[in-house]
Amino acid sequence: MAEQSTKVTIPKARLSYANVHVPVKAMDSEEEKYSCSVLWPKTDKKTTEAVQAAIKAAAAAALATKWEKVAPKTYKDPPLRDGDEKFEEDPEKYKAYKGMYYVAAKSKEKPTLLGKDKKEIASKTDIYSGCYCHVSVNFYGFKMKGNKGIAVGLNGLMKFSDGEALAGRGNVVADFDGYEANTDEDQDF
Repeated sequence: MAEQSTKVTIPKARLSYANVHVPVKAMDSEEEKYSCSVLWPKTDKKTTEAVQAAIKAAAAAALATKWEKVAPKTYKDPPLRDGDEKFEEDPEKYKAYKGMYYVAAKSKEKPTLLGKDKKEIASKTDIYSGCYCHVSVNFYGFKMKGNKGIAVGLNGLMKFSDGEALAGRGNVVADFDGYEANTDEDQDF
């Protein structure tokens, strides 16, 4: 019987909290990491089943090594999360999470960032919170500071479509629709 993989490519995912160009410090860590939340519809059962199988495989591997044959009863931060719970916390802030599952993926190393043509993306504006990507992640067990769990590693992203930005400045050019550049003669102050 073949060993179950702990690696999954999540197709047609939407990114949230995308810090994939520059690493940032997490609230619970001193380490800087690249990270993003990877959202996909709950109706995508194939992806959800692949993620669940990879989590199970990562737990089995950790049980034999890092966890010393004692599995945690629950995970403080579960690897597979329900977006509807996040949405209920703050419907305006987390509106994109409604009807979705998600994983919070992180990496110490910069993930590979590709365009539709599978060529590396250099621009820091091409991949952002709200765009759609295929996302490669891997699941692995950890034991740290008395906590045991399953973490999600961020391997790479392949952008395939733009989407409405979930945060940040949005379309600044549109903010100035209806305004024209003033000349020195038009200054009234």
